[in-house]
Amino acid sequence: VSSVAISFPGLLDMAKTNAWVDMFLQVKGVAIYRMKGVIGFKGESNRIVFQGVHMMFGGQAGKPWGDEEPVNRIVFIGKELDEDYIRRSLISCLN
Repeated sequence: VSSVAISFPGLLDMAKTNAWVDMFLQVKGVAIYRMKGVIGFKGESNRIVFQGVHMMFGGQAGKPWGDEEPVNRIVFIGKELDEDYIRRSLISCLN
């Protein structure tokens, strides 16, 4: 069991991010014990707080970003996690 913590600035494209999460959970869902974080989407003024266990995943609006620069912070706990792949593929979901 290992963990991967990723943090990067910017606003994600919602459609790209949802497609990535769907694909990632189809491929690695049984190996993902827990994931959670705070992310920002283009066109949304509030941060999105999400969490997931295996293939179950959900999110809700959190506090507004306000003047704060949006920074995505995500943690995955599971087995055989490829940190480089997760980081690169999530960053590719930025606008």
